[in-house]
Amino acid sequence: MEEVDRLVELENLLFDNALNEVRLAGELKLGRCYVIGLPAVAYALVRPDGHLLDLMRLGVLPIYQGEGLGRRLLEHVLGLGKRVVLTVRKDNLRAKRMYLLAGFTCVGVLPLGDALVMSSPCP
Repeated sequence: MEEVDRLVELENLLFDNALNEVRLAGELKLGRCYVIGLPAVAYALVRPDGHLLDLMRLGVLPIYQGEGLGRRLLEHVLGLGKRVVLTVRKDNLRAKRMYLLAGFTCVGVLPLGDALVMSSPCP
């Protein structure tokens, strides 16, 4: 429960559409969460979806951004051996750059137009 509380705290700090405790606990039952730090300072929430992995969240506390923690988590997820899909806000330039450098390509735009759907290359 302590882990969920910390992840909810990070969600609220990092995302406008933060997952609450109930939704986050549900996502953890459906997928996996990889964290860096104790308490967590960075995390990746991944849900398997058939032959794909849906990278639901990748977040790093602002004071740790730029230290490669997000890249380390992304490399770990990519190392799981499945194609990874994700959405990223168009205005999140730092994240978009990281995904593009990792080989992701844009495969769509969400209906409201504020986020891109991206996919990793085939493993």
